[in-house]
Amino acid sequence: GKDFSTEAPLGAVLAKLASVGLDAAVMAKLDQLLGKDFAREVTLMSVLAKLSAVGLDAATLAALESISVQNFPGDYPDATAAAKLDQLLGKDFAREVTLAAVLSKLSAVGLDAATLAALESISVQNFPSDYPAAGTQTRLDTLNAKNFSTEVTLTAVLSKLSTVGLDAATLAALESISIQNFPSDYPAAGTQTRLDTLNAKNFSTEVTLAAVLAKLIPDPATAPRQDSMIALLGGGARDHRETTVSTTYDPLTNKVTLAAARKHLSIFPKEDVYWVDSAASDADAGTRLTSPNQRGFIRAGQRFSLALKTGVTRLDFLGRTQAGLLYVTAMD
Repeated sequence: GKDFSTEAPLGAVLAKLASVGLDAAVMAKLDQLLGKDFAREVTLMSVLAKLSAVGLDAATLAALESISVQNFPGDYPDATAAAKLDQLLGKDFAREVTLAAVLSKLSAVGLDAATLAALESISVQNFPSDYPAAGTQTRLDTLNAKNFSTEVTLTAVLSKLSTVGLDAATLAALESISIQNFPSDYPAAGTQTRLDTLNAKNFSTEVTLAAVLAKLIPDPATAPRQDSMIALLGGGARDHRETTVSTTYDPLTNKVTLAAARKHLSIFPKEDVYWVDSAASDADAGTRLTSPNQRGFIRAGQRFSLALKTGVTRLDFLGRTQAGLLYVTAMD
């Protein structure tokens, strides 16, 4: 049956508020605080970080929202607290007035604008009258008079050499030293005999060269023998082949046929290849090239040389992963 919304109950509520110190003056102070602008994003983020650091994170604050204090003192806020709040309300923490106060403090300790400007152009005027000192000046003059690299200096060096016995006459004498006290049997009889033997040798005349040729082939002076020697030393006739090897065996490109049986082979592939020699047929070559234990392998870019006891007339190749050029040189 209670009516809580009429003027009389509301008046009673206001009277209660006034009795605990929340009268019109206090409410006005709170209104002033509400009028302050504390809420820029940077400030709020800094405040939140500080609150989190002391344990007032979002979860704690949410819990605090449901706390109710039942035992406020009868004079809350008391006169002292109200006076402190009034002082805080009168403070200006971040405006031109505050900055002006800082500048005023700097000026009070002598760091005003004029002093700072003067510091920028400081120059030292009170050097001692004998700067640099007389002793220092004398030493600098002595060093300045030194001559470290001219003829005068070199002459001084020669003079020092002369004092230790290395003068011009001594140096000239050293140039013409000859040893006079060799032993009477120098060189010894055994050494002399060996020198005579070596002196009798003929290392570079036609007789010696003919003897060398005689060791190499009989009848060295005839043209056929010389041609035979050239053939032996030069490797004889050569077969050169160049082809593009595919990764699927194709006799038209992957088979190399030589004009005659050759024992010495040089193979140079541009890509990794498998190879076999002396295949009986194209089918045989294709089978052997794809059989791991019947084929050889040559790495791309490496020159592969073969010296065979029996000459071959056929070589077959297969690209390992991709097609590429291959070069073959075959000799007797």
